[in-house]
Amino acid sequence: MSNMENINASPGSKLPGTSEMKFYNIWLKALFVPTESSYAEVLASPDISVQRSVVWMASMGFASQLLLACVVSVLYSLVFAAAVSSNSSGSSAGAAGGSVFVTLAVFGLCSSLFVAAFQVVISLGNAALGNILARALGGVGDFRRHYFAVAAYGAPLTPFNLIFSSIPYLNFCTGPLIALYGIFLNVRALKSVHQLTWGKATLASPSVWLGALELCLFCCVLVLYVVVLTNINNSR
Repeated sequence: MSNMENINASPGSKLPGTSEMKFYNIWLKALFVPTESSYAEVLASPDISVQRSVVWMASMGFASQLLLACVVSVLYSLVFAAAVSSNSSGSSAGAAGGSVFVTLAVFGLCSSLFVAAFQVVISLGNAALGNILARALGGVGDFRRHYFAVAAYGAPLTPFNLIFSSIPYLNFCTGPLIALYGIFLNVRALKSVHQLTWGKATLASPSVWLGALELCLFCCVLVLYVVVLTNINNSR
């Protein structure tokens, strides 16, 4: 079957010679083996749908944030209980630590719901804009497969992004690396879905444009900071 026939297969249809892949196999291939053949295998999955992609993004966003919130809640409650125990009885310290844990746990649950919704909205917007740009540049894919490819790497990348970006000092090193890898995966997905060249896939990637905008803003802020600091030193 040709690439065009593969791309335009009807939703939920099973292609000849293909078998359904488990979701974790799709995630592993899309995230850790981003080759042309790996993404071709991912996109040959017979169970491609926007609904499935939404579930992936929402569930991983919710689970990752909830896990992070639970860890933070336990650590803060232990620290707070230890601080209280130094000035009061053990029972008072335990009650104080428990109340802090419950408060942070509720906040963590609410933040997990927010992160899940945010993940879905951002990924849908990324896929929609990327699909429009790719089609304008001669791409042959559709939104359903485009969003599936984005979710295939985006869902498993979420816990790495949330966890490593929350570690003080380490996030300055891991944050940019994960962001750059995410941009590469977005270009890789565009290229595979729409059968574009690397150059056109890069131009059609919203992640590339967003990254370039953030870099420009950072440079502007850095230049402004240097100018202000120089003027302050000269005025003394």
